[in-house]
Amino acid sequence: MNTFQLNCFLAVCGSLNFARAAEQLGITQPAVTHQIHTLEDELDVKLFNRSTRSVQLTPEGILFINDAREILGLSMRAKRRFQNPDIQRIQRFALGTQSTFYLTPFVQIFQSMHEEYPFLIPRFDLGFLSHLYRMLDEESLDGIIGFQEPASQRVSFSFRELKKIPMLCVCPLSHPFASRESIRLADTAGEKLILTEMPKLPTAVTEFQRRLLEGRDVSDICLSASHETSLFLTESGFGLSFLPAVNIPQHPHLAFVPIEDWKKLSFGIYCKSVPRSSPLAHFIQLARQAFSTQKS
Repeated sequence: MNTFQLNCFLAVCGSLNFARAAEQLGITQPAVTHQIHTLEDELDVKLFNRSTRSVQLTPEGILFINDAREILGLSMRAKRRFQNPDIQRIQRFALGTQSTFYLTPFVQIFQSMHEEYPFLIPRFDLGFLSHLYRMLDEESLDGIIGFQEPASQRVSFSFRELKKIPMLCVCPLSHPFASRESIRLADTAGEKLILTEMPKLPTAVTEFQRRLLEGRDVSDICLSASHETSLFLTESGFGLSFLPAVNIPQHPHLAFVPIEDWKKLSFGIYCKSVPRSSPLAHFIQLARQAFSTQKS
């Protein structure tokens, strides 16, 4: 079924005359007859009763009139939508990440992106790295925001580092750690720990949590579903939590203390390619400028 068939059908409905319908449409009468026949074959019904003197709609033809008008109306609306010249200017920009927590540093960057690309439509996908890597390989993502994986993971995409960042210990303001400039891993001995479930973490953070777990009793560990819930549990008094200093949140009841004897993590974006003058290239440029002005 196509719009040409439907236009022929409605033209014949309006005049109940194949010759006048052909004249109205600017085609030959045999062409109109052919289109009606093919439409009837597809619907498996007879739409018109024809004789040498008259043309009448069948009951099925009468029922089909509203359907034909509705289908043509939808078709016309779709065509008008894509005739809008702004459609051609739309630019789609898709990023993946393991956690929305890692997107928090980019709010002002996306404000600048919106000014630079007024027709930009951003999309964010959350998931495990294996799923995000597949999407990036299939080019349904422009990049993946997160941490550089160790060489042993053999990631086939290029990594653009934005900043080296430390791990933080998060504690209530009433805790002795809150007044210190930094702590060491050994300082956490005897403390209750809140750890994010490992399958949801990048390898760099997973390695850190494994080190914390060494020699710990199960009763000392509380698992949380995300960094955000870890902060909630810490504020509620269940123990210390740990997170990468991607964007140190402002919190009236918590302190964020760097861990001095753990390597800084490489935070950035994985990408398959970075075309010049693309939203991705501009995003990386703005992100590097923003991160370079932040304190380590």
